[in-house]
Amino acid sequence: TRRSSDLNIVILFFAILLAGSLIIFYAPGRSATTLDPSRNTEVVAKVGSAHITVADVARVRENYAQMFGGRINLAQLGGYKRLLDGLINKHVMAQEAERLGLAASNAELADKIRKQFSDASGQFVGFERYKETVSARYGDIEKFENEMRHEIAQEKLRAFVTASVNISDSELEIGRASC
Repeated sequence: TRRSSDLNIVILFFAILLAGSLIIFYAPGRSATTLDPSRNTEVVAKVGSAHITVADVARVRENYAQMFGGRINLAQLGGYKRLLDGLINKHVMAQEAERLGLAASNAELADKIRKQFSDASGQFVGFERYKETVSARYGDIEKFENEMRHEIAQEKLRAFVTASVNISDSELEIGRASC
């Protein structure tokens, strides 16, 4: 009858709508496991005005893997949470150093880069080789140099904080005795 025919058309319409939405929104082959984490810009933490992305955590993980020749797994590093905690800590320290006026100058950055990218004779390897190495390892020069600025600022903050710490010989002996 007419009523069952209309009902069949409505059911067919919703079935087609459901199938279409599954194809559009599910998109087989585009799942999270196939996305390249080193290019994922999803923000996983915000520290002040700085954003930490999935790509930042993936880059730290990759740096550890390179450091240990790929013979280390994520569980041995403490998982993603530990890597993320480390990045958050770096950003907090860098922001505190900046607040205290301990930010890295351009000259300090250039000096650190020259030292890190020098050949056996102590000479800078050149901008092209520097650019090639940094791009392969960090993605782009700006991110790398910002990270270097953060490291310099952290070193300055540590020096600032520990410069005021004094332990007398008697306090040192008391500490040794209690261990």
